[in-house]
Amino acid sequence: MEIISWNFFYLSIITIFVYFILSRRAQNIWLLIVSYFFYSTWNWYFPVVLLATSLFNFFIAQKIARSEESQKKLYLWIGISINTIALLSYRIIDNSEVQFIPSLVSLIRINTLKDIVLPIGFSFYCLQGISYLVDVYRMRTSTEDDFVDFALYMSYFPKLIAGPIERASSFLPQLKKQRIVDNEKIESGFSLILIGVFRKVVIAGLLLANIPNNYLVSSVENTKPYLGLLSFPFYYYKDPLPYYIRLFGIICYVIYLYNDFAGYSNIVRGISTLFGINISENFKQPFFASTFIDFWNRWHISLSNWLRDYIYYPLTRRLLRRNNNNPNIINICIPPIITMLVSGLWHGLFPAMILWGFLYGIILSSEHIIFRKWPSLNPQKQQSFTKLFRIIVVFTITNFLFVLFASKSLPITFAFWKVLIKGTRQPISGDFPFVFFALPIASFVLDFLQSKFEENVFFKTWPTLGKAGVIVIVLMSIAIAAMWTTGSVSEQFVYQGF
Repeated sequence: MEIISWNFFYLSIITIFVYFILSRRAQNIWLLIVSYFFYSTWNWYFPVVLLATSLFNFFIAQKIARSEESQKKLYLWIGISINTIALLSYRIIDNSEVQFIPSLVSLIRINTLKDIVLPIGFSFYCLQGISYLVDVYRMRTSTEDDFVDFALYMSYFPKLIAGPIERASSFLPQLKKQRIVDNEKIESGFSLILIGVFRKVVIAGLLLANIPNNYLVSSVENTKPYLGLLSFPFYYYKDPLPYYIRLFGIICYVIYLYNDFAGYSNIVRGISTLFGINISENFKQPFFASTFIDFWNRWHISLSNWLRDYIYYPLTRRLLRRNNNNPNIINICIPPIITMLVSGLWHGLFPAMILWGFLYGIILSSEHIIFRKWPSLNPQKQQSFTKLFRIIVVFTITNFLFVLFASKSLPITFAFWKVLIKGTRQPISGDFPFVFFALPIASFVLDFLQSKFEENVFFKTWPTLGKAGVIVIVLMSIAIAAMWTTGSVSEQFVYQGF
């Protein structure tokens, strides 16, 4: 059951009506039942995997909390290891992403395994399980003794298929108290849903419908390889599409990816608000970032924070202890590189995503060194014009690196980069989709309004007439976009595949 579907709309409406006639305890049980039903609509065995994962993490956390000090770390590492092995198996079994071990893939009939054991959203709730175990060990959250509440934390249906990755310390306490949904929350919830559907259907939907795939990564032909695989960055390529098509193609792909995922995040936050449960904000105008450190504080925030708290900070502390708190270049560079390599592996176990993570790690470590040595270069200490220039630079390099994300192939990525760097001689054609300009501008305007008012629902404080005007314009845009894209755009969200 896709979130952008009438079936999900009906499920949400029924869930809300029943929810508000129940007591707090019964509400939790009801949400758990609905969550497992929703998950079962994807495949009958998905809830089995989810239940097994929830039971394992629930009982391991009990062992961590109740064992002697000498045993706590053992149970912690057992829990982390099992979750990690399961997550890596998930990545290895995905046939579309395995490029290192083709013989093994053939040997174990990988396609059959993929159809059987790969539940959607597994990588998201697996990370939640790890964070819960670590936080229990560090005593940053109390051990949950009510399995219903813990199972709901792992399976809560608005965030189940693509996050955000919630922390037990912020989510579980909300299940222990009475949830009150007043008029302000109802208004905020429906407004978030409206903005989310606008991002998904209008901006992301129209971009996907109007950008043929060959504008992005295909139709780049390898015409003269030499020296085998060692030389594929230096292949000769011919590209039938003009340079400007490639340039705007990747810009529009990144805008599409952002609005697709941010749209999903807004929708599920809005639905959850209607239940009186707050879940994390996952995006905060990432293309207004003036450094890459700032960019990763704004893009997929729940994953970035997870990587920061459970990979970057522990690794940094360990290196500092080993080097007597001396912040040398190794201590500064290794943590961001390893952290971003983990991010790349989480997105996919194939060379393009590993290179994507490694390059971002190099960039982030470089920024740490530069800002430490020359604090005056920090954007917060610079004038508006300089900051704007740096925003453009960050956005440009981000688009350049996201070619790896879009193509999932090193040879195609290098071919694409070659076209972007060297250009082509094809003249600019008059047949140029208007949406290449209009929809990215609409995305930036929406981000600007949300940034200016420091609120996703930026029109919440406007006069009634202004609110009504925004709602009418958004609804008309959604209706028109839905008609234009009928049958040509998937109802799925990009990050459902992670």
